[in-house]
Amino acid sequence: MTVLAALSFGLASLAADRDPFDLYLCDINILQDKAIQAEIKVDEAQRAKLNEHAAWFDKEAKRIELEAAPDSRVEVLLKARAVFKSRVLDSLTDPQVKRLAQLSLQAMQIVAVLDLEVGKKLGFTETQQRTLFDAWRKTGSAVAGALAKVRQPIVDKYRAKKADSDGERKALQAEMNKEIAEADKSVDAEIQGYKKDFEAVVSKTLTEGQKKELERLKGPPMAKPKSGDT
Repeated sequence: MTVLAALSFGLASLAADRDPFDLYLCDINILQDKAIQAEIKVDEAQRAKLNEHAAWFDKEAKRIELEAAPDSRVEVLLKARAVFKSRVLDSLTDPQVKRLAQLSLQAMQIVAVLDLEVGKKLGFTETQQRTLFDAWRKTGSAVAGALAKVRQPIVDKYRAKKADSDGERKALQAEMNKEIAEADKSVDAEIQGYKKDFEAVVSKTLTEGQKKELERLKGPPMAKPKSGDT
């Protein structure tokens, strides 16, 4: 069963008049963010229900890990995840689902154009899709190369060090991670340049109509939190 098929399986109970594309877009993970909950106006009763659904899924995922056959575990977990999503979205009103879909698309940022369902909704041609995917692979390769250039010497240095205990190994790992984080900063400008190059390809590849439709699907930006809000 594909991911999309599993989602369809779980979303079957949702109201028929809800846009299937909105249901597809909705990323229930972002509902953990209180700012998202505030934006779509989740009330206390709904919040309690969402927590109940999350507790059910956590319990179900643990059961599946213990009981499901290894060759079917992923499929069974996907079905459970789809049911979880269905229950969450059933607990929201139609306007809340619509806004969650918009916010989910916003959260995807520029890589939203690589999603096949988004591409279908925008009417991408095969040539457009190929251009975007080729550009993204090129960007990924360039970013990976830039990071490897500064990370590999650090990894090699720590591989040469010996640790006589778990404590020493953990300490060396922490030191290495800290050095890598600092090294990454040195190529940040280079990486941002590669990302801008990809954005330029996106801008050149999409028609003006497709750009406008993408912005329409995103909806308005999230409201800025008021002073004192958390």
